[in-house]
Amino acid sequence: MINVVWDMETNDPDDFLTLIFLAGHPKVNLKAVTVLPGTAAQIGLVKHTLSQWFKLDIPVGARNVDSEKQAVSQWHYDAYGSIPPSRDALPADEIMY
Repeated sequence: MINVVWDMETNDPDDFLTLIFLAGHPKVNLKAVTVLPGTAAQIGLVKHTLSQWFKLDIPVGARNVDSEKQAVSQWHYDAYGSIPPSRDALPADEIMY
């Protein structure tokens, strides 16, 4: 097993698809995920995906949960529907440390 802390963004699907790959890979121990900038929409998307699809309850970190930036692409909503936002995140720098 390899331990992984995945740092990602959600402006396009590539990092999200990598998250799915990492979460489901039998030789990866996904320890935590951080998102940039870390909006409530991003946190909701990541936490929903990890808990609902993979039954993982791991830390999710954000740099700026109060950011109003549109950080989740329309592709995510078209592919997976409306997912509620979440502010349940730790500071990303603490997770990376």
